[in-house]
Amino acid sequence: MFGKLTFCFGATMAVRRTVLNKFGGFPALADFLADDYMLGKFVVEQGYDVALVPYIVENVILEENLKGVFFHEIRWARTIRSVQPGGYAASL
Repeated sequence: MFGKLTFCFGATMAVRRTVLNKFGGFPALADFLADDYMLGKFVVEQGYDVALVPYIVENVILEENLKGVFFHEIRWARTIRSVQPGGYAASL
């Protein structure tokens, strides 16, 4: 809504194999906590666009207990903080 997307986020993304191979494939993403974010960034750096589809993709995460939910949310917060610290701070 606020401008061109320069990153991806979430569990459901699609990219053409030819584009993926142009920046080194999955090994190029392996060392990043925010691999979804970096996937979109690398795609944009290759001259392609990132787009949100106008559909809702349902993604169910079944944590077995409150501890699992807590650690899932901590990982999510660390990921956001690592790639968009301003947005992370504003989320308070």
